[in-house]
Amino acid sequence: MPKSNDRKARKAKARQEAIRKQKAATTSQPRVFRQNPGMAEALSTRHPLVGYFVNGDWTTARMAAVHVIREADSGQVFAGFLVDMLWRGTKDAYGRYGLVDALAELDRRLDRGRPESALVPMDKDAAVNVIRGGVAWARRWRQPLPPDLDIWLRLVDPAPAWGLDLGVFGDGGERPIIVGTEDELARYGRLIPPEAEIVDLDVDEDEEDDEEEDEEAPVEPAALRPGGLWMPGDDLWPAPDEEPPEPEVRGPGGLWLPGR
Repeated sequence: MPKSNDRKARKAKARQEAIRKQKAATTSQPRVFRQNPGMAEALSTRHPLVGYFVNGDWTTARMAAVHVIREADSGQVFAGFLVDMLWRGTKDAYGRYGLVDALAELDRRLDRGRPESALVPMDKDAAVNVIRGGVAWARRWRQPLPPDLDIWLRLVDPAPAWGLDLGVFGDGGERPIIVGTEDELARYGRLIPPEAEIVDLDVDEDEEDDEEEDEEAPVEPAALRPGGLWMPGDDLWPAPDEEPPEPEVRGPGGLWLPGR
């Protein structure tokens, strides 16, 4: 009889321990997984890969919307990453699961009447380099990353053993050089990253020579944009009573892109 009671006590204790571990595992998951129980299972690289897809003009626009699609048990699941190839790196992440045809859903939602921006297949290694390289690029220049990035990265293949190629970002892997006139620099000043090099096209070479010869000429105060970055020329920032500049042209996510 005592042995029977001990056996029952051990079983009850084991049952309570299993419940405790299950509860701890559940509460340690991100809130989105607790709210969507099937999502955690769907977001995994163990599911068969349907493919990687990107907007067809990503190399010229320097803005890549890379999507990975997998076939999970609950249906197709995708994760999308908006990657600024010039300045910020990976700047947005999103996705859905439990779909019948994820690519058709993406084509429907992303269709803006621009055939050049339609999604096209992308090589897996190149896609992984853009997504994970964009994360590394953003961290390198201390740019903010999307809050749910780690959740959607669960669908992306790991970085290759030989490492990531960051030469596709910025200016050959270096911080970008912003080229423009004084008006353009004033217009887009807030969008220029602090680490970018500034080139003012309004500065004439003859004027530069005159300034070098006139060593005794008083130096005008350098114009500063927020953050203390020196900007060529002055009067870049209008006084409070002046009329604000025209609304700037912006690309995806509000980022200005040269030539857009």
